[in-house]
Amino acid sequence: YTHVAQTHWEGFDPSVQISLMVPLKPGESTPQAGGMLMMNKDQTVEFIKVFEHGLKAEPKEKRIQIKTAYKDADWALTFASDKGQRFLQLENKSKDKVDTYRFSINASKKLLGAIRHSLKKLESTTEK
Repeated sequence: YTHVAQTHWEGFDPSVQISLMVPLKPGESTPQAGGMLMMNKDQTVEFIKVFEHGLKAEPKEKRIQIKTAYKDADWALTFASDKGQRFLQLENKSKDKVDTYRFSINASKKLLGAIRHSLKKLESTTEK
C-alpha cells in the first residue's frame, strides 16, 4: 500500500512524502513493515522524471539513485520483470539489508499521478 501527501515537518523544506506499507499477509490492511521517502520540491520533480523514464526503460537498466530529504537514506529505482510483466521497484538500502517495494506498470502510473497531485498542492502552498 502507498500513501502520498504533502508535508511540512519542522527542520525540513516543504516536501512530498511517500509512505510504503507492506502487510503481513496479502489483503491485510495493517502494515507489518514499510518505508518512507520525503522529497522537497526539486527532488520531487527529479523523482517524477526518473519514474517517467522508468516506465519506458528496459528491465536490464541499472539502479537509478533517488535523492531525498534524509541525507543518509539510500533510495533507488530499479527494474525487474517476471513472467513477461515489467515492474518498477523502489529500493531502500541500509547497512544490513535491502527493502524492495515492487510496482506493476499500472500501479506505477497511479503512484506517479498521486505524486504529481501532491506536488501541485505543495507548490500552491509554498508560492503564497
